[in-house]
Amino acid sequence: MVVAIVALISSNLKRRKVDDEPICYGLGLEVDEHRQKNLALIYNSTDVECLAMLRMTRAHFCTLQLVRQRGFSHGQH
Repeated sequence: MVVAIVALISSNLKRRKVDDEPICYGLGLEVDEHRQKNLALIYNSTDVECLAMLRMTRAHFCTLQLVRQRGFSHGQH
């Protein structure tokens, strides 16, 4: 009985250590890299190119990015 309890406790401790380790996904890194490349393309484009890509000027896009970073949404000021 004692051996079973020790085995159960040991198993739970090992499981907790595995659960605490962060999970790294390779795809997330690729998505972030792709996002950064797209943002660089937009920021370095002209207003005409930006209008063609997004239907807004770079100034409006930058304002939208600031609003998004600060966490504003409809109804919050």
